[in-house]
Amino acid sequence: MCCGNQRQTISNPAPRASAAPVLAGGAAAAVPPRAGRRPHQAVNFEYEGATAMTVVSPLTARSYRFAHPGARVAVDPRDTPWLTFTPHLRRAG
Repeated sequence: MCCGNQRQTISNPAPRASAAPVLAGGAAAAVPPRAGRRPHQAVNFEYEGATAMTVVSPLTARSYRFAHPGARVAVDPRDTPWLTFTPHLRRAG
């Protein structure tokens, strides 16, 4: 009885495409956004504390440095929920 070449297909699966094209030297190329999707637009936050402050987002691992009171920093929109509840920061309109 023949397996219809299924054994060969299982032992030699087709190669998968990588998520991002790799350039010479191992650097990943920038992947353009999907058609119909807008790129993320930064959200500004203003610091209302007394000294400098640095916040590291657990969501994106990005570090945001507020160098002085009143400093405004552009924030990745994915980090907005986290920074909204951080003391001494407010969303700047």
